[in-house]
Amino acid sequence: MNHVFGPVRSRRLGMSLGVDLVPWKTCSLDCAYCECGITTEKTSELKQWVDIQEVLSELDEFLKENKNINFVTLSGSGEPLLHSDAGKVIDFVRNNYPEIKTAILTNSTTLHIPGVIDSIMNAHLIMPSLDAVSEDVFIKLNRPADGITADMVIEGISLLVKQFRGEIRLEIFLADGINNTEAELSKLAETVKKLGIRNVQLNSLDRPGALPWVKPLSGKQLLEAAAYFENPEIITRNWNKSDTSTRQDNPLPIIISGLKRRPQTLQDIMAVTGFDEYDAEKIMELALRSGSVKTKLIDGTVFYTVE
Repeated sequence: MNHVFGPVRSRRLGMSLGVDLVPWKTCSLDCAYCECGITTEKTSELKQWVDIQEVLSELDEFLKENKNINFVTLSGSGEPLLHSDAGKVIDFVRNNYPEIKTAILTNSTTLHIPGVIDSIMNAHLIMPSLDAVSEDVFIKLNRPADGITADMVIEGISLLVKQFRGEIRLEIFLADGINNTEAELSKLAETVKKLGIRNVQLNSLDRPGALPWVKPLSGKQLLEAAAYFENPEIITRNWNKSDTSTRQDNPLPIIISGLKRRPQTLQDIMAVTGFDEYDAEKIMELALRSGSVKTKLIDGTVFYTVE
């Protein structure tokens, strides 16, 4: 098959069947961290990059014989929403295989274009990306096609939040020394809050990126970055390894840093630190005994806070 790949066991989607709607490395960005390598066709043009009927035929052939799929996911080596008929794939699955959900991984560069969001309203889940708010950081890390700006990406995500009725999970890719500075993380967190997005996923490098200067965040750095956001989830594949080394350090200063920004439940702290319930309870018990942290009851739920 030329356009359908997998299925693969996805951390986020279960058994996911991928659909690639553009030729290899056709994208509106040339992200320095991309694990697929350098973008060879950098463009912002929306068109029928591949024959959509061929895509639908391949998809139908596979799904007729394979029913244990959780998601059909528009993804691949480039930006799927550069295809002008991407929405037809979503509608095809919805109409012919209603038991299977659909997801879209997008770099958010086309969402501001009239008609794009309307065409994908039948998707169950959309995962847009926002790696930078400052234009200089956006250019350095995402290396966009001509005419694409950070503000344009933010505008597109804002429109998606207002119009889309399915689930949205915002992904932020963090590169050491580039967009994990206090200034950029503060801007990202403020923007996410204004957008009204509640599900934020933080990612970092798992394998070599397109350019050698891109470095992954350590476990400690990921925890520090997570403290800027409400209910963040760390999704990098190497998180467990990073988490193991991080637990050798004292996580309490990082937790307190997050509590200074907002009260958090035990579940919030578990999500940020990666600890299970038992370890998280022990850490917070010590914090309460030391007097560095207090609790308050809000609508029947216990929140930890720093006075």
